[in-house]
Amino acid sequence: MAPDFPIDDDDDTTPPSTIVCPDCGGMAHLITHLDPEAPLAPGEAVAYRCRDCLDRWDVIWDTDDDT
Repeated sequence: MAPDFPIDDDDDTTPPSTIVCPDCGGMAHLITHLDPEAPLAPGEAVAYRCRDCLDRWDVIWDTDDDT
């Protein structure tokens, strides 16, 4: 089951720059380099690092929001 956490960006064509860490509730920042010439395809992974607990989160990018 995918974690259900809020995001801070409204653009659904790119991953949000930050998410709320599922473990500690801190701010996790996108650490994956995004190439503006090659947009992500659904199913690709992006990585986030929490600034508080330093956990890394690999999230599967999907533009379809069926929640």
